[in-house]
Amino acid sequence: MYIVHSGRLLRALAVVLTTMVSGAVPALADPQAGAAPATAAQAPAAQAAPHIYRVSVFRSAAGQMGNVEKLLASTPAPGADAGDFAVVFRHRQGHEWDFMTVEHMGARATVGLPSGPPATADSPMSQSVAWHGDTYAAGPPLEEFRRTLNLQGATRQGAGGTTGVYVVSDYAAAPGHRGQLRQVLDKNAADTPGRSLTLTHVQGAPWTFLVITRYDSWRQFAEEEEKAGAQDAKAPAADRGMELREHLATHHDTLATVQTVVSGSAPP
Repeated sequence: MYIVHSGRLLRALAVVLTTMVSGAVPALADPQAGAAPATAAQAPAAQAAPHIYRVSVFRSAAGQMGNVEKLLASTPAPGADAGDFAVVFRHRQGHEWDFMTVEHMGARATVGLPSGPPATADSPMSQSVAWHGDTYAAGPPLEEFRRTLNLQGATRQGAGGTTGVYVVSDYAAAPGHRGQLRQVLDKNAADTPGRSLTLTHVQGAPWTFLVITRYDSWRQFAEEEEKAGAQDAKAPAADRGMELREHLATHHDTLATVQTVVSGSAPP
């Protein structure tokens, strides 16, 4: 879903983003990637990220949140005609966006605009949002994405009974620390086996990695946070939050729930 501002595009634009099953895209996502030493921990992550996803965040204009919610639920994502998949997350606490969509684009994503005058009438979405941003990222195959986030049974009309809560965290690596940051994120993901996935920046927002972690209920989230806090209190030197900060430029955490699925009706 794109909101085109008339003064910004004067000619046709075509962008082709391709990933290879070999996992080449994560290495290309950041010019600093070559600066970090290769490690055994990085190799599996690269091999498990052969698909492109488009991550879009939306901040509603004043009084328009309900309208944005309806528009996101009713507008098919690119690839919908082929039965592809997209999910809408709703902000509950944290960063400044109201909604985030994650759309599976497959191994290749193509964006094109027809030639001609750039000025067009405002779309319903452009009249309803204060701002939005799109980012292309590399991530796991769709089947793994859906399994990790417990979205196998999600349907086109709703979230398939999903009642979990998700922590959405974006991380921008400090210069020269991309590899080290990925190592710490992978180590932290071991605390939530089978419930955490990482998307790697290809084009767009300034973050380097986007991590989505699933909790099956608010109770589970609270219990695990309490347990982690108790462990950090006993061994402050092992606090992984502080370890992350050694390799970060910026990061944001957001609690979110699944609002709806806007395309793809059949589980893989």
